[in-house]
Amino acid sequence: MPTIKYLTTEQLKKEVQKSLRDAEKLLEMPPVMLQREEINEIIVEDESMDGYENCNVVFADISENLKLNERFMVVREPTGRLRKAKWEERDRVQQTYFSKHGRTAIKPKLFENLEIAFENNLHQNILMQVLVQYEPDSAEYIRIHADVYNDIDCRGIYDDFRSTRFFGGLAFYLAKYKSIDGLLIDMIKRSLISDAVNLIRMFCMLHPTSKTASTLEQKSTQQELDTIEAYMNSDCQDAHKLKLAIETSEALFESNHSSVSS
Repeated sequence: MPTIKYLTTEQLKKEVQKSLRDAEKLLEMPPVMLQREEINEIIVEDESMDGYENCNVVFADISENLKLNERFMVVREPTGRLRKAKWEERDRVQQTYFSKHGRTAIKPKLFENLEIAFENNLHQNILMQVLVQYEPDSAEYIRIHADVYNDIDCRGIYDDFRSTRFFGGLAFYLAKYKSIDGLLIDMIKRSLISDAVNLIRMFCMLHPTSKTASTLEQKSTQQELDTIEAYMNSDCQDAHKLKLAIETSEALFESNHSSVSS
C-alpha cells in the first residue's frame, strides 16, 4: 500500500532527487561490448603428470576485490597439460566463490527455447535475466541480445520497449546492422520526428562511408525532413513504406494545425 508522509520543503526536495536517481539507475542502458577473445594459452606440457587425475583440476586466486579478468586461474588437464582457464571456466569458478545475486550455475529454462518465450512476449524478461546470468562481453550475452532484438524488429513491437532501459541497445543494434527501416517508420508514424532524425544520425556515425552520411556531409544546413529524405533516397531498403509514412505524418500535422487555427 502507498504511504503518506508529511515533509518539509527541504525533505521533499531530497525525496524527489532520490527518486530521480533511482529512476536513472533503472533506465540505465545495459553495456554493449565487443565479444571477448577465447583464452587458448598453454603454459606447459608435462608428460610426467599424465594420468594422475581423471578430470581437470582448476587452481584459482580467490583473493577478494579482484575483477573477473584480473583473477589468475589455471587448469591442469589429465594429460599433464597446464593452461590458463577459458572464459566459461573462469565464470563458473567466479560464481562458485563470489556468487552474483540471481545468477545460476545451470542455464535458465527461459533460454532453452527462445521461440516459445518470444511467442509469450517475454522479451523483457529474457533481457533482464541475461544481464544477471552472463558477462556483457560473453558470447551468450551478445547472441541472446541479438536474437531478442531481431525478433522485436520482426514483430514491430518497438513501442513496448520505448520507455525501458533496453530501447537504446535495440536502436544501436539495428543501426549497427543497417536494419533501422522498421523502427524509423514506426517513429515517423508516431510523429517522433526528432527521434527518427537522431536514429539516422547514429546510423551515419556507425557507417561514416554510407551514402546517407556522404549526402548529409555535402549539405551545409539540414532540416529534419532533409535528413530523413537523404536516408530514404540512399540506404533505405523499403523506401516506399518510408515515403508513405512521411506523407501520412505530414498530412496529420497539417490536419492538426488547421484544427488549431480554426
